[in-house]
Amino acid sequence: MPHRDRFAAILGLSLLIAAAPGMALAGAWPHDRDGWTLGLNLGGGTAGVNFSGFDTNREGGAAGNFRVGYAFQNQFAVGLEGAAWTKNENDQTVTFSFGGPAFTFYPGSQGFYLRGGIGVGTAKWEAQDGGVTYSVSDNGFGVLGAMGYEFRLARKFALGPQVDFNYAKVNDDLSVNYWNFTLGGSWYF
Repeated sequence: MPHRDRFAAILGLSLLIAAAPGMALAGAWPHDRDGWTLGLNLGGGTAGVNFSGFDTNREGGAAGNFRVGYAFQNQFAVGLEGAAWTKNENDQTVTFSFGGPAFTFYPGSQGFYLRGGIGVGTAKWEAQDGGVTYSVSDNGFGVLGAMGYEFRLARKFALGPQVDFNYAKVNDDLSVNYWNFTLGGSWYF
């Protein structure tokens, strides 16, 4: 089994194990959403680059997601979303990120959700050499799509797994895409 496939399998199993206590408590509190929301996800992912029509091998790295928004109905929320994938190796760091408005739909007002957004995608490369930092970055059009499930662990707090796909067309020659597999908390105020 290739390294990246092993990484994805271990990460997915870890997320399920981490979410298991929440499954036992599911249903103890209703999925009420009304007002401000805040979310933070951490995990891992896999990313690929297309440069001038040539695809690179996918690489594993760390992943995260942050969002703030407003649930104007039990099934719908809007907000600002930020997602990132990063890898550090041999004093070089590559980071891909997305930032922009997103819309979340909770079918049936339960724990499952779908999220989508359009915004800015960024690709950044940074290297250290003898105490000097070199950095190059570029921004372009970005798209986010996500799905997940929230287990209510308290009246105003939920925990659960999320899978998101991000794409950025950074410039005419460069596009990046990354899948993130994360576990996150959501607060409802």
